[in-house]
Amino acid sequence: MPFRRWATVVATYHEQGIPGLISLIRRNEETVPATFVFGVLAQLKSIASVQAVLEILGDAANEPGSDLELADMAATTFNLILSFEGRPDLPSTVEADVRNFLHALLELELSEPDQAAAVLALRGVGDEASLELIKEFTFDDAWSDTVPATRRSIVQRISGR
Repeated sequence: MPFRRWATVVATYHEQGIPGLISLIRRNEETVPATFVFGVLAQLKSIASVQAVLEILGDAANEPGSDLELADMAATTFNLILSFEGRPDLPSTVEADVRNFLHALLELELSEPDQAAAVLALRGVGDEASLELIKEFTFDDAWSDTVPATRRSIVQRISGR
């Protein structure tokens, strides 16, 4: 019943906002897929949606290996929120929290698509340490521009401050 689950997520957001989504996923982890909640949060592109993803991650924000599936979804969501037009201007503390999460995630053994999503998410929050970290990554075929694109975005973003 995916449509029912999706409708529940959207109705919850409509009635209770982001706090309702956080509460919904905590109460119904088994029946409400995080992908649906993260999908709504990605569309909002706000500071509050970034903070909500961090809150939903819980301990996995500091130790992504404790829930790798959730961490991979969060990295993709951060990429969607922070790497494209309309990205929110994050407070430096939130930016650092997201960056630290992505750096920790990239220390783990990931599939190429998951690794690429985490590298690409750094476009919105990366710093000099991120540039050093991504040097070690190479991707094939469809992901071959991942590191150069991320590098360009980080350099452009940090030089524009």
